[in-house]
Amino acid sequence: MERSALILYERFVSNILNPKVLIFYITILPQFVMQDAEISGVIQLIILALIMLVISMTWFLLVVETVSYMKRWLHKPGFQSALAKGAGIIIILFGIRTALS
Repeated sequence: MERSALILYERFVSNILNPKVLIFYITILPQFVMQDAEISGVIQLIILALIMLVISMTWFLLVVETVSYMKRWLHKPGFQSALAKGAGIIIILFGIRTALS
């Protein structure tokens, strides 16, 4: 099994065995199942689970893309220089404050 497939498999098993997810689906989702609907309760639960899946995947893709963008931005030499200068100024100011107190 190649590395990316192994990572995907490990994450899948980790999520399936996560008790928080199971407790969420057992306690929260049944409240939204309509008893007198034409669609069976099992189908309604599957639809709700798919909606949760789409929302979660959208959110995590947004987080991944944001972090990827921030990573490229943080590795720019101009930002690294400004960060080093800013950190140096803060350390000097803390030193001055400590010396004066």
